[in-house]
Amino acid sequence: MSDRAELFAAAPFDARELGRRFVTRRRRIGLALILGGLALFVGGFVGFGVSGGRADALQKNGVHTTATVTDTALYTPFSNRLTEHIDVAFTTPSGPVQGVRIPIGEDDRFDVGQKVEISYDPANPHRAVFAHGDVDLGSIGFVYLLAIVAGVGVLIHGVRTRRLARGADRALAGPPRTMLVESRLVPQGRLRRTALLLTDEGGGEPSPLWATAGSYWPHSRQGEATVFGTRERGSVVVVVDPQIGNATAGRIWKNRRI
Repeated sequence: MSDRAELFAAAPFDARELGRRFVTRRRRIGLALILGGLALFVGGFVGFGVSGGRADALQKNGVHTTATVTDTALYTPFSNRLTEHIDVAFTTPSGPVQGVRIPIGEDDRFDVGQKVEISYDPANPHRAVFAHGDVDLGSIGFVYLLAIVAGVGVLIHGVRTRRLARGADRALAGPPRTMLVESRLVPQGRLRRTALLLTDEGGGEPSPLWATAGSYWPHSRQGEATVFGTRERGSVVVVVDPQIGNATAGRIWKNRRI
């Protein structure tokens, strides 16, 4: 038996171990993504609650007075939507205060010299909000919103990663087969991803799947590899190339062809 034949004769054991190690890493990554997504999601809501609560308390319990608008940064189609604000000046028992910035909404309109009712913190007069109506959190509110949206995205990605790992576990429980594998860079939106084409040694139509993000698979590589799982559309397979110590997992495409 040739050296190459001996390698693939022993490949099922080695490939299964490589596949299990790969799936274990993906499972841990999925758990980390889920925990991170939950942290971002909860942190965004908590941030909204804390900042909104402080602003409401300042509006209710602060010192009410009349201020004069000294400068404006209003929304325009070409402006940054996170920086709309007005600067106001007013007088406190300790003296005049100037340059107090209050965030406003993109539909709000103010003129320099206009009088506005505000509520300020007597311990720090530069902390001020409008005395009536809704309180705009400004750019910090966008940060909290971004955390919530990012948290949802990361959480979904983590759940998908864990689901793929469970499918890969089931595939690894079955018998291996030696198949021909070709890797290609395929456009996906504005990016390009690595797709693998699995073909039986006897030929036939190839079954394509995306290589798992983060797994190393050389571009434009052709050769034999050990595959676990069925080639049914939508099923998860684990592809292992023991020659380069590489493994990946993916779901066979249901409709798309290369």
